[in-house]
Amino acid sequence: MIKLFDWDGTIVNSDEFYYTFLKRICQAHNKNCPFNTQEERRQFLQQNQFMRAYLLAGFKETDFPMIYDEFRKYSKETSVPLINGMLPVLLTHGRAIVSHCDAQAIMFQLEKQGVNGRIKVYGQENKEQGLIACIQENNMSQFAYVTDFAGDARIVHRVSSVLGIEAITIGVSWGSDTDEALYEAGAEYVAATPQGLELHLRTIT
Repeated sequence: MIKLFDWDGTIVNSDEFYYTFLKRICQAHNKNCPFNTQEERRQFLQQNQFMRAYLLAGFKETDFPMIYDEFRKYSKETSVPLINGMLPVLLTHGRAIVSHCDAQAIMFQLEKQGVNGRIKVYGQENKEQGLIACIQENNMSQFAYVTDFAGDARIVHRVSSVLGIEAITIGVSWGSDTDEALYEAGAEYVAATPQGLELHLRTIT
Protein backbone atom coordinates (compact mmCIF):
# COMPACT_ATOMS: atom_id res chain seq x y z
CA MET A 1 0.00 0.00 0.00
CA ILE A 2 1.35 3.42 -0.98
CA LYS A 3 2.01 5.73 1.98
CA LEU A 4 1.30 9.45 1.74
CA PHE A 5 2.19 12.05 4.36
CA ASP A 6 0.82 15.35 5.57
CA TRP A 7 3.41 18.09 6.17
CA ASP A 8 2.34 20.60 8.84
CA GLY A 9 2.37 19.13 12.32
CA THR A 10 3.13 15.64 11.02
CA ILE A 11 6.66 15.96 9.64
CA VAL A 12 7.46 19.46 10.85
CA ASN A 13 6.73 21.35 14.06
CA SER A 14 4.94 24.22 12.40
CA ASP A 15 3.36 25.78 15.50
CA GLU A 16 6.32 28.02 16.37
CA PHE A 17 7.05 28.57 12.66
CA TYR A 18 3.59 30.03 12.01
CA TYR A 19 3.60 32.04 15.21
CA THR A 20 6.94 33.65 14.38
CA PHE A 21 5.63 34.62 10.95
CA LEU A 22 2.43 36.03 12.45
CA LYS A 23 4.42 38.23 14.84
CA ARG A 24 6.72 39.30 12.01
CA ILE A 25 3.98 40.36 9.60
CA CYS A 26 1.99 42.06 12.35
CA GLN A 27 5.04 44.10 13.27
CA ALA A 28 5.72 44.98 9.62
CA HIS A 29 2.16 46.28 9.16
CA ASN A 30 1.68 47.89 12.59
CA LYS A 31 -0.84 45.29 13.77
CA ASN A 32 -1.22 43.72 17.20
CA CYS A 33 -0.53 39.99 17.43
CA PRO A 34 -3.71 38.41 18.86
CA PHE A 35 -1.95 35.62 20.79
CA ASN A 36 -0.38 35.98 24.21
CA THR A 37 0.19 32.35 25.09
CA GLN A 38 1.17 29.13 23.32
CA GLU A 39 -2.14 27.57 24.37
CA GLU A 40 -4.12 30.29 22.60
CA ARG A 41 -2.38 29.71 19.29
CA ARG A 42 -2.62 25.91 19.67
CA GLN A 43 -6.39 26.25 19.97
CA PHE A 44 -6.49 28.12 16.67
CA LEU A 45 -4.39 25.42 15.00
CA GLN A 46 -6.59 22.65 16.41
CA GLN A 47 -9.67 24.39 15.05
CA ASN A 48 -7.95 24.92 11.67
CA GLN A 49 -8.73 28.64 12.01
CA PHE A 50 -5.28 30.12 11.95
CA MET A 51 -6.18 32.50 9.13
CA ARG A 52 -8.77 34.05 11.45
CA ALA A 53 -5.86 35.18 13.61
CA TYR A 54 -4.92 37.65 10.87
CA LEU A 55 -8.44 39.06 10.94
CA LEU A 56 -8.23 39.45 14.71
CA ALA A 57 -4.92 41.25 14.23
CA GLY A 58 -6.63 43.80 12.00
CA PHE A 59 -5.93 42.46 8.52
CA LYS A 60 -8.73 42.13 5.98
CA GLU A 61 -9.53 39.19 3.72
CA THR A 62 -8.33 41.32 0.81
CA ASP A 63 -4.90 41.22 2.49
CA PHE A 64 -4.70 37.41 2.31
CA PRO A 65 -2.95 37.26 -1.11
CA MET A 66 -0.25 39.58 0.26
CA ILE A 67 0.04 37.43 3.40
CA TYR A 68 0.41 34.29 1.27
CA ASP A 69 3.15 35.92 -0.80
CA GLU A 70 5.00 37.05 2.32
CA PHE A 71 4.66 33.59 3.83
CA ARG A 72 6.17 31.95 0.74
CA LYS A 73 9.17 34.26 1.04
CA TYR A 74 9.43 33.53 4.75
CA SER A 75 9.26 29.77 4.08
CA LYS A 76 12.23 30.02 1.74
CA GLU A 77 14.27 32.05 4.22
CA THR A 78 13.55 30.09 7.38
CA SER A 79 14.05 26.42 8.21
CA VAL A 80 11.03 24.66 9.66
CA PRO A 81 11.98 22.47 12.65
CA LEU A 82 11.42 18.80 11.86
CA ILE A 83 9.68 16.46 14.28
CA ASN A 84 12.58 14.47 15.72
CA GLY A 85 12.76 11.08 14.03
CA MET A 86 10.26 11.79 11.24
CA LEU A 87 12.66 12.33 8.33
CA PRO A 88 13.87 8.67 8.31
CA VAL A 89 10.24 7.50 8.48
CA LEU A 90 9.32 9.70 5.52
CA LEU A 91 12.28 8.57 3.44
CA THR A 92 11.70 4.88 4.22
CA HIS A 93 7.96 4.74 3.67
CA GLY A 94 6.76 7.90 1.91
CA ARG A 95 5.80 8.09 -1.75
CA ALA A 96 4.56 11.67 -1.58
CA ILE A 97 3.60 14.60 0.61
CA VAL A 98 0.08 15.96 0.14
CA SER A 99 -0.38 19.31 1.86
CA HIS A 100 -2.31 22.56 1.77
CA CYS A 101 1.09 24.31 1.95
CA ASP A 102 2.86 25.69 -1.09
CA ALA A 103 4.67 22.86 -2.89
CA GLN A 104 7.75 24.93 -3.71
CA ALA A 105 8.13 25.97 -0.07
CA ILE A 106 7.97 22.33 1.05
CA MET A 107 10.50 21.22 -1.57
CA PHE A 108 12.79 24.04 -0.49
CA GLN A 109 12.61 22.81 3.11
CA LEU A 110 13.30 19.22 2.00
CA GLU A 111 16.31 20.37 0.00
CA LYS A 112 17.68 21.97 3.17
CA GLN A 113 17.53 18.49 4.71
CA GLY A 114 19.38 16.94 1.76
CA VAL A 115 16.26 15.35 0.28
CA ASN A 116 16.44 16.23 -3.39
CA GLY A 117 13.69 14.84 -5.59
CA ARG A 118 13.14 11.66 -3.58
CA ILE A 119 9.67 12.66 -2.39
CA LYS A 120 6.99 14.07 -4.72
CA VAL A 121 5.10 17.02 -3.26
CA TYR A 122 1.48 17.86 -4.01
CA GLY A 123 0.87 21.23 -2.43
CA GLN A 124 -2.06 23.52 -2.98
CA GLU A 125 -4.57 25.38 -0.84
CA ASN A 126 -7.24 22.72 -1.45
CA LYS A 127 -5.83 19.52 0.03
CA GLU A 128 -8.66 17.42 -1.40
CA GLN A 129 -7.73 18.44 -4.95
CA GLY A 130 -4.07 17.76 -4.18
CA LEU A 131 -4.92 14.28 -2.94
CA ILE A 132 -6.99 13.51 -6.04
CA ALA A 133 -4.15 14.71 -8.28
CA CYS A 134 -1.68 12.48 -6.42
CA ILE A 135 -3.95 9.45 -6.73
CA GLN A 136 -4.59 9.97 -10.42
CA GLU A 137 -0.98 10.69 -11.39
CA ASN A 138 0.26 7.60 -9.56
CA ASN A 139 -2.62 5.31 -10.64
CA MET A 140 -3.31 4.34 -7.04
CA SER A 141 -5.81 1.66 -6.15
CA GLN A 142 -5.11 1.94 -2.42
CA PHE A 143 -3.17 4.20 -0.08
CA ALA A 144 -2.50 5.10 3.54
CA TYR A 145 -2.35 8.74 4.65
CA VAL A 146 -0.38 9.85 7.72
CA THR A 147 -1.57 13.03 9.43
CA ASP A 148 -1.99 14.92 12.70
CA PHE A 149 -5.27 16.53 11.65
CA ALA A 150 -8.70 14.90 12.06
CA GLY A 151 -10.09 16.84 9.10
CA ASP A 152 -7.67 15.00 6.83
CA ALA A 153 -9.18 11.66 7.84
CA ARG A 154 -12.55 12.90 6.62
CA ILE A 155 -10.99 14.07 3.35
CA VAL A 156 -9.37 10.65 2.87
CA HIS A 157 -12.71 8.90 3.46
CA ARG A 158 -14.56 11.22 1.09
CA VAL A 159 -12.01 11.01 -1.73
CA SER A 160 -11.57 7.24 -1.49
CA SER A 161 -15.35 6.74 -1.50
CA VAL A 162 -15.83 8.93 -4.57
CA LEU A 163 -12.97 7.27 -6.47
CA GLY A 164 -13.85 3.77 -5.29
CA ILE A 165 -10.43 2.90 -3.89
CA GLU A 166 -9.19 1.52 -0.57
CA ALA A 167 -7.67 4.00 1.89
CA ILE A 168 -6.79 4.24 5.56
CA THR A 169 -5.75 7.14 7.76
CA ILE A 170 -2.97 6.81 10.32
CA GLY A 171 -2.89 9.55 12.93
CA VAL A 172 0.03 10.96 14.91
CA SER A 173 -0.46 12.28 18.43
CA TRP A 174 2.17 15.06 18.38
CA GLY A 175 0.31 17.46 16.11
CA SER A 176 -2.78 19.65 16.23
CA ASP A 177 -5.54 17.16 17.12
CA THR A 178 -6.05 14.76 20.01
CA ASP A 179 -5.99 10.98 19.68
CA GLU A 180 -9.73 10.93 20.39
CA ALA A 181 -10.47 13.40 17.60
CA LEU A 182 -8.37 11.41 15.13
CA TYR A 183 -10.09 8.13 15.99
CA GLU A 184 -13.53 9.76 15.83
CA ALA A 185 -12.69 11.08 12.35
CA GLY A 186 -11.82 7.57 11.16
CA ALA A 187 -8.12 6.99 11.84
CA GLU A 188 -7.44 3.27 12.14
CA TYR A 189 -4.37 3.83 14.33
CA VAL A 190 -2.71 6.76 16.13
CA ALA A 191 1.05 6.64 16.68
CA ALA A 192 2.46 8.16 19.87
CA THR A 193 6.03 8.46 18.52
CA PRO A 194 7.79 8.42 15.14
CA GLN A 195 9.32 5.10 16.17
CA GLY A 196 5.87 3.67 16.82
CA LEU A 197 4.67 5.03 13.49
CA GLU A 198 7.58 3.39 11.67
CA LEU A 199 6.80 0.02 13.26
CA HIS A 200 3.14 0.30 12.32
CA LEU A 201 3.90 1.29 8.73
CA ARG A 202 5.96 -1.87 8.37
CA THR A 203 2.82 -3.91 8.96
CA ILE A 204 0.92 -2.22 6.12
CA THR A 205 1.51 -3.83 2.74
